[in-house]
Amino acid sequence: MNNGQPDFNSDFALQYDSFIRLAVPAYDQLFPMSDSFFYQPKKTSPNLLVVGAGGGAELLYFSQLYPSWFLTGVDPSDQMMKIASHKIRRAGTEDRVKLHQGFVHELPTDIKFDMATCILVLQFLPDDTAKLNLLKSVAKRLEYGAAFILVSIFGDKESTEFQKNFTAWKERFRSNGVDPEKSEDVQRILKMSLIPEERILELLDEAGFKNIVKFYSAYQIGGWAAELK
Repeated sequence: MNNGQPDFNSDFALQYDSFIRLAVPAYDQLFPMSDSFFYQPKKTSPNLLVVGAGGGAELLYFSQLYPSWFLTGVDPSDQMMKIASHKIRRAGTEDRVKLHQGFVHELPTDIKFDMATCILVLQFLPDDTAKLNLLKSVAKRLEYGAAFILVSIFGDKESTEFQKNFTAWKERFRSNGVDPEKSEDVQRILKMSLIPEERILELLDEAGFKNIVKFYSAYQIGGWAAELK
């Protein structure tokens, strides 16, 4: 395990759906909120890139809501992609959803996407060019002006703000029957390579995004909408 990253090929993958909804308030609302930023005139059949698609929630939401959309989901976890594949097949949208087990930089750059999401991925990467490289990889595969949604855990773990939010966050788990002091999933947050919001904005700008706005905030989880320069 690196930088607090869980083993998505273990039992964690099977428990992910329930854990993520406890950890992230209004998790299921992130998808319609993201969609509200995809307001640019759309092609008849636009292409959506979903980074960190394991689990399949985003793929399922958008493929069912928009029958003319084509989606590409990228995730390095075999187990998580199997779960996503099962959900997509069960929904009957597999003819419009392509799954790539691997990384964004492995996708061809000659095929451009009309919009992209990267929800709860960035926090797992160290800030040693890995975070920036991921954002640049996404940018290289988008059409000019394409909307991009980024959601990530963030913050200075030594700050009073983070400590207060993390304490409240743990109470949320406790009130739902999970002892945060014994939960590896909760304690893992403290091992993640988190960065303050100012650094996230810097990385987005450096990667080639503009018109960045924050649209979601819960504890130390933030959501930002941007456009490719």
